[in-house]
Amino acid sequence: MGTSSGLSFSSGAGRQFQGVELAIDPEVEVELGEGCVLVSDLLVPPANLRELFEDLQYCAIFDLFKTVIFPESFTEGRSKRVRTIEELPDIKSNPRHFRVGQHRGETQVIFASTAELLADLAHSGVVYIGLTFIGKGSFRKYVDALKRSHIHRLLPIIVVVTRRESKAILAKRIGASIAFDDQYDHIARYRREGIRAYQVNSQWGLESEAAEIRRLVRWYCLGKED
Repeated sequence: MGTSSGLSFSSGAGRQFQGVELAIDPEVEVELGEGCVLVSDLLVPPANLRELFEDLQYCAIFDLFKTVIFPESFTEGRSKRVRTIEELPDIKSNPRHFRVGQHRGETQVIFASTAELLADLAHSGVVYIGLTFIGKGSFRKYVDALKRSHIHRLLPIIVVVTRRESKAILAKRIGASIAFDDQYDHIARYRREGIRAYQVNSQWGLESEAAEIRRLVRWYCLGKED
């Protein structure tokens, strides 16, 4: 199966999700519970979840909401340079943010520096995934919103779980090397499972600390210094 390695900005400009959705069967994956995995058509689809999970060993995990993507209102006062995701191939042309979709009635954006970081990690050979939690009642609506968005161009593998504790359980199951999340309870669970985890916030995150995060991810996922 292909991985996030090799993802490029120029692939599929402007496309909505056209990949596959793999359901997580709670009767089989008892510890994980319900959920699904979205695999973008930028990758070769796996035959099954077992194959996918085996292929993710030593990966990096990025939470979605307020780690990779943010409500557009969060950017108010920071910059007026906002573009749509269709303009992503022109990322060097000085935009600060890109609009990637809608969630709970608000436009969601990704910082240009975060987009550059993810593309750089992919080109470096790092395998990474998006891992997000949502309650059962909002699960289907949230997954459909992700499929309508363009976030799959930067995170071609997104796992959605419906139990908070499932994020750490999955990280251990796949043998992830490092994780980033904005919520301390997730960070604490990752660490209890032996996963190196970092909490992001308004002062320290993918936008502001891209160089340091790149260094950490390359070291713990690839064993490579910058």
